[in-house]
Amino acid sequence: MAYEKQTWEDYPSTNTPITSDRLNHIEQGIYDNSTDIVSTATQIRNEIQALKRVTLYENASGTNTTLTLNDSVANYEDIEIFYKSNDNAYSSVKVNNANNKNIFLVNMTPNTTNNVLYVKATIVKAQNDSITVVDGLEGYGSGGITAGNKIYIVKVVGYKEV
Repeated sequence: MAYEKQTWEDYPSTNTPITSDRLNHIEQGIYDNSTDIVSTATQIRNEIQALKRVTLYENASGTNTTLTLNDSVANYEDIEIFYKSNDNAYSSVKVNNANNKNIFLVNMTPNTTNNVLYVKATIVKAQNDSITVVDGLEGYGSGGITAGNKIYIVKVVGYKEV
């Protein structure tokens, strides 16, 4: 609601006395305007964030094969890939100018029963509107390394400069 300005006359006029009604009118106007400013600033901040961050892919189960994105990674300054291993250890990696780059996704999980560290890793390539698995492996302690992709991509977010 727009503030309705009051007119005032200089002393010695008695046409515009200082009353609680007139002072409360000023106070309410200040309060309403400050509330509107905070609300507008919050709305603008949220709209800017929405422009900056775009979800390109999301699937809670994840995928360990080629995935198609909603848009090309070439349109974003950065992308962030959120992923999990087959034993539900989550991580993410953020990559600048990711188009046509190989990206290393790695997850390390300690096993306290036999005091070894399980390492699961996958190399993916971000290219235009897809992320393709290049290679995957897993290994632990002195048990050696075996081929296989145990990393599942659950979300990809693109970030733009605004």
